[in-house]
Amino acid sequence: MRFIYFVKILQRHVLLLILVPLLLAAVVFFLTRKSQWNYTSETTIYTGVTSGISLQQQAFNDAMMKTTVYDNLINLIRSRQTLEEVSVSLLAQHLLLNEYDDRFISKEHYDDLLSRVPPDVMDIVRKAKRSNPRLFRTPSKRTSRSDTSFQSPDSRIQQEQAVLENPVHVKSYHVVKDGETMFSIARSYGMSVSELMSSNSLKNNHLNAGQKLKVSVAGQAPEPAAYPTEPDYVEPAPLKSAKSDSGPDTTLSTDFYSSFDTTTTLVQAHRTNVDTNAFDRLVRQLLVYGHQNDYNFIYQLWNSTSDHIYSMAALSTVEILRIQSSDLLQISYTSTDPGIAQQTLLFLTKGFIRNYKLLKQNQTDAVIQYFKRQLEDAMRRLQKAESDLLVFNSKNNIINFYEQTKEIASKKEDLDVEYQNKQIALAAADAAIKIIEKKLETHARLSLNTSAILRLRNELTNTTGQIANLEIDLGNDSATIKQLAALKGRVETIKMELQDNIDQLYLVNNSVEGLPLKDLLTSWLTNVISYEENKAALRVLSERKKYFQKVYEIFAPLGAQQKRFERLIGVTENEFLELLHDLNLAKLRQQDDELATNLKVVDSPYYPLHPLRSRALLLVLAAAILGFILVVVTLIALEFFDTTIKTPERAERFIRLKLAGVYLKIVKQIYNVDIGFILPRLVEILAQNIKVCLSKSFIDTGKKPAMILLISTRDSEGKTTIGRELSRKFRSFGENTLFMNYLKETPGPSEYLNTGELIPPTDDEMQYIIQESFVEARETGELLKGYEHLDMDGYDYVFVEVPSLINNAYPIELIKKFDLALLVVRANRSWTDADKTALDAFLSVTKQPTLIVLNGVELMFLDAVFGDIPKQRSKIRRLMKKILTFRFREENVIS
Repeated sequence: MRFIYFVKILQRHVLLLILVPLLLAAVVFFLTRKSQWNYTSETTIYTGVTSGISLQQQAFNDAMMKTTVYDNLINLIRSRQTLEEVSVSLLAQHLLLNEYDDRFISKEHYDDLLSRVPPDVMDIVRKAKRSNPRLFRTPSKRTSRSDTSFQSPDSRIQQEQAVLENPVHVKSYHVVKDGETMFSIARSYGMSVSELMSSNSLKNNHLNAGQKLKVSVAGQAPEPAAYPTEPDYVEPAPLKSAKSDSGPDTTLSTDFYSSFDTTTTLVQAHRTNVDTNAFDRLVRQLLVYGHQNDYNFIYQLWNSTSDHIYSMAALSTVEILRIQSSDLLQISYTSTDPGIAQQTLLFLTKGFIRNYKLLKQNQTDAVIQYFKRQLEDAMRRLQKAESDLLVFNSKNNIINFYEQTKEIASKKEDLDVEYQNKQIALAAADAAIKIIEKKLETHARLSLNTSAILRLRNELTNTTGQIANLEIDLGNDSATIKQLAALKGRVETIKMELQDNIDQLYLVNNSVEGLPLKDLLTSWLTNVISYEENKAALRVLSERKKYFQKVYEIFAPLGAQQKRFERLIGVTENEFLELLHDLNLAKLRQQDDELATNLKVVDSPYYPLHPLRSRALLLVLAAAILGFILVVVTLIALEFFDTTIKTPERAERFIRLKLAGVYLKIVKQIYNVDIGFILPRLVEILAQNIKVCLSKSFIDTGKKPAMILLISTRDSEGKTTIGRELSRKFRSFGENTLFMNYLKETPGPSEYLNTGELIPPTDDEMQYIIQESFVEARETGELLKGYEHLDMDGYDYVFVEVPSLINNAYPIELIKKFDLALLVVRANRSWTDADKTALDAFLSVTKQPTLIVLNGVELMFLDAVFGDIPKQRSKIRRLMKKILTFRFREENVIS
């Protein structure tokens, strides 16, 4: 469908396009006529996430990390815990007032609150008032800036700053508990680690449980609470002054937020985790009350959908926005009460910064405690392993295992070499003795075996063995050295006695071979002495080898066990050093978190003096536009999903036959259109297309008459109207034409009222009666009973109308003799499967062409057949049509 058609559809429903938007605008105006004015307050917080530098000199360079940090901050602000604290703080602030105060709550909201609060909640507030009468004294209202009944913000700031700058320090002591660190203790008392160490003359951060530390406690400074009744409170927003020239002071001093810039000032108000602020104690009591059950007043207030001050739904409308790519977060809140708008942001900022600090600090504290426990466990295991190694060394007389094993190996190697040398010497001496003894005579050999010589030989053997033992185990002992010298002297004496005995026994000077007997005996004596010495040495060395073998058997398994001890100590020591390193990193991270959580308020929440512009007019306009769009979308949707035939193009697409012509739907609302020209021209186009079709299909051009059948698949399609118009048009062409319509014999659905009588025939129209034999008719004359005298050959064109194909039977043989069939279809109905089935059955019978006549076409769809519809148009409308049809350069004549 072309765009121009949509414009025409909207033009046709212009009344609907006007009424629906007006109706929606009226409804919105009625609903918003009592809307209240809204006030918005804003605050800006510096986070230091993007450009802040940590102790490790590292900034956030990861874009994902930055986004995560900002998301954490925003979600923490929107968290239910934070919003519950804000809600209860507002409730406590308002209930502590003895009368309404525009700086905090308007009279309307204050009266509404008192009417809803149950007695048990008021009892909690009254007890808080009685226990702290000075803190909850109701302030007097200031009517001008010169009114001194209520202290100005500047004077309160000066008082608070003086107390903060010159606190009263009280000497006290702290007993270290398990799990506490130097940092946590210093933070609890508002001191730095260096101050705590210098006060106690400590050189390192190591603490022991039970150790007593000297601490300095600052006197309680006036914490800038959100409730403005304490004398040292900074006034958040004054009343509007009618006499002030410069206007009311509507901003808070930045000193209000100085208490949240460092942990020190925060802890001064909450020393040793005990909150001494009475207002905060009241807030905690109300929080506990709200969480007791799900049917108390505060819990229902949190989950209310109608409350616009204290409910989670109202507080969750707070808007948080990161200002471009900076470190700043802008928080804004809108309320119908300007004081509540400001106070909500005050409580939200205070609670959010406190919760963020505690969250980060609790994380690092938990990590530090974990590493401390792991470090202590590693230390215990390392000390146990070292103690086990010490006991092992003492038990096995090990001083230096590796040096001892090296020395033992060296001595054993020397012993083996010496043992081998002694064996060689013994074998040599034994061989020499045997050779010499063979050379001696028998009597000499017998002389050598005398008892004196044998005694001396045995004594020589024993003495030589003793010398060998002493030389092997020779130390620095003087007694051993003297004994060794005496034994060596005795050996020399024995050698001399043996020589003397031999000289006395043998007087023979020569041996059997003629050798000098004295030299031979001397050689024999020398070899005997060597033999005995080597034999004794081998015996001693054999014992030493056994000893070293036992030492080896002892030290071999000790080496593996020594390795296990050393490996265990090495692993435990490495684990200890890693944990020590991680602990140091965690402490450094803790310091970093202290800096990172030092959020600062750049712009304090201000007291809004002027309300926001009402959005009622904008809502009314939006409703009107929405109504217009809704109507347009609905009309376009209806047209898009419409299944009616409607246009000539859709008729050819649905029915799959060629179009012969269309007939206009005549309505009374047609203005500025020449109907007297359009209707005849449409019939003329239809008649011309019929002639063209007949001229192509006729074989015998002289055949008369041309038989044209008017059919429809349903009743009330307008066949009679089309037949009469065609009959008149052909007569105007000078053709002799007859139109035959029908009348049913029995009552039933028909296009005309059944009167039971035939309409009197005329020259161009007559009726035939449909009887039971209708379906058996073979000739046209069989239909015209009573008109047998009528000469059909005298007509040029005969139009015959038959009943609908779906609801009636039709004469098949008669239909075959028609030259052309015209299927009349209404444009305002759908083409169904039943229509398609009936038409397919008809087309299977006839061989002549069948054309479509679309009846009841709307004027806006005649462009496809008729071209531009002749009607009066202004220049603007002609220009708009050119634009909508993209015919920008079209002209009516050749210029």
